[in-house]
Amino acid sequence: MTLQSKIDGMQWEYSLTPPSREWCCELENEVGRACAELADSIRTRALADFHRQQLDKATARHYLARMRDVLND
Repeated sequence: MTLQSKIDGMQWEYSLTPPSREWCCELENEVGRACAELADSIRTRALADFHRQQLDKATARHYLARMRDVLND
């Protein structure tokens, strides 16, 4: 059994039959994978930002030390 509707000139058809258990499990697995990929991406970006900031701090310390050396000469 299906339900049809028309929204903004487009025809939509909806199934009124409940989805199968297999389909629900597949969807749950896909959502789980997508969430895991997103979490990995966020962790990777956060680590990259952290390392970049650490590098920036190290670079700044290096230049400050060089400027002190030049000024002390």
